[in-house]
Amino acid sequence: MSQEQEQAFKYLKLIRPNDAEAMGIKAEAPVFISPMVKEGNCGFCGVHYTPLVYQTGYETRAQHFHGDPADWGVSGIFFSRGKPEGSLWVANLELIGEVNNLNCISEAVEVTSITPKCMIHGEELTEGLVVYKETPHLISLKPEFGLVPFCDVEPERWHRHKSITIPPSGDVWTFRVMDGALSFRPV
Repeated sequence: MSQEQEQAFKYLKLIRPNDAEAMGIKAEAPVFISPMVKEGNCGFCGVHYTPLVYQTGYETRAQHFHGDPADWGVSGIFFSRGKPEGSLWVANLELIGEVNNLNCISEAVEVTSITPKCMIHGEELTEGLVVYKETPHLISLKPEFGLVPFCDVEPERWHRHKSITIPPSGDVWTFRVMDGALSFRPV
């Protein structure tokens, strides 16, 4: 693996199982997807695509990928390089198949680990609480909903954070990171 591949990462969005089901993704626990992709059609070739799921230790392959470099930028899995900043969920990636390093697009990726950061303190977490909450979109900054991580796992301490409001039943989970993989438990 080259130095560049070790530094590839992707920002992720964590969604509730019922939101995943509405997208056609079977889920019993929260699911990681790309924060940028919704269901749609490729503007270049018309192929229909849906959000992809990302999980530590698994390969995620683009639903379609234009192999001709002239067509890159309209298909594949987008990734970033360098130091991740400003995101609550970051997946470290191994790039698989054809890769366009100029536009940071890969045919497929393997998630080697996922790192959560506390929404309040910005610190990396090994355990915590995820709450369904409105947050700004990574690029447009328009409000959207997703599950965001907090460092407090004890419900009796949630009142310390004004940004945590107790959502309806089923919208709160605790999580634990082990070997780069996350496990979730409903509260």
